[in-house]
Amino acid sequence: VVSSGFRAYSGRYQAVLYGFERITESRLAEAGSWVFCICATMAVAWLSRNLMYTTIVYAFTTTTYAIAMYFLQRALVTPPAHIEAHDGEYGRTIRKETFASIWQSSLGVFLYLAVFQGTALEFSRHLDSEKATAFLLIVNLTRYVMQFVQVPFMVAIPALALYRSQGDLAAQQRIASEQMRISFILLAAMEIAIALFANPLIARFGGHSTALLDMEQWRLVCIAMFFERHGGMHLQLYST
Repeated sequence: VVSSGFRAYSGRYQAVLYGFERITESRLAEAGSWVFCICATMAVAWLSRNLMYTTIVYAFTTTTYAIAMYFLQRALVTPPAHIEAHDGEYGRTIRKETFASIWQSSLGVFLYLAVFQGTALEFSRHLDSEKATAFLLIVNLTRYVMQFVQVPFMVAIPALALYRSQGDLAAQQRIASEQMRISFILLAAMEIAIALFANPLIARFGGHSTALLDMEQWRLVCIAMFFERHGGMHLQLYST
């Protein structure tokens, strides 16, 4: 719980990086932290076979992400002097002007997280342990895939917002279409790679008792991820 709180609090540093057009660095740091978290947790779980040690390592790597985001923001972003001098008044003005976009984006994020977390909870309640474990594996893989496929569109958001403010909707739509196409290509490549290599790797390193990826479920989730990304990117474009 504590480590999750740290990670949630680190969102403020990520928001600052987004605002100062440091989206690529922020998303790469987030993706890298997830890769490090997965590798460290898997290594400890494989070497110790102890759930407590595995949980401690996961919590530690999650907390270090929040610390890393703080130092990344300090290293990459220097707020203008007028923001530092009038931080309170400036912050209130920004919140008032951006509230409409914030609640629209927040609604999309809430629906995305609610579907994932709610689905995982319901499946774990109604399925036997082996099937529930296999489905939770799919949920976690989906979360990691989404971290990567969001990057191409997210890095274009400052340009999309600039064109919207200038009234150049044709340029905005052109860039949005290009970045969506890249996101879909990346999504398809990662889905195919997981389908081809996930089960052989799990069988090689996880042992006979480890749940394998259910390919029928994975195909359905792949279709769902396409529609989620399609709707998510259009929602983000609408709220930009």
